Amino acid sequence: MTEQDYFNRAYTHYLVAQKLVMNAAGDDEEDGDPSPARFQFDMIVQYVLLRVGIADGGLCASEGTFIDNITDHYDILELFDGGGDDDFNWEFAGLNLLTGQVRLLADKLKKVAMPQIENFPQCFARMKEPARQDLLNKLVSELKEIIACFVLCDGFAKKQEVVAAQAMIHECLIRPWQNLHT
Repeated sequence: MTEQDYFNRAYTHYLVAQKLVMNAAGDDEEDGDPSPARFQFDMIVQYVLLRVGIADGGLCASEGTFIDNITDHYDILELFDGGGDDDFNWEFAGLNLLTGQVRLLADKLKKVAMPQIENFPQCFARMKEPARQDLLNKLVSELKEIIACFVLCDGFAKKQEVVAAQAMIHECLIRPWQNLHT
């Protein structure tokens, strides 16, 4: 498969996940204003892919492009608007930043994004069990598929990427969901 084939496959899984979020959040139609849950899910997808992408030592140009293009409703880099990083974009990340610089970016993103990411399950607090748990399981499954395509687009999945993927899924989806019950 080519990079574009992997991206197309990932994007199909992204659309399935967004449809799940849209329906669970009560969005009336796809063309309407997206709910906060859809923005938060985009943030989760991009943050997780960034962390997985740097796990093997850096972020290449194709990974930056993949992260940039995979979401429809929100770009996590918008968190930096007005913060001195206005000229930063995903192409820049993939082409020009050293591994240490990308890690610093990821750490900065974590500080500003995690409160919103951790709030994502609140969008579904009104759902009853087992429907809420079923939604989580489906979202985790779709995110795993997106990540698999992401790590394979450069030819093969590295062990560091797989370990990072598991950790990020837990940190950004499973743990916040569990905290909803506490």
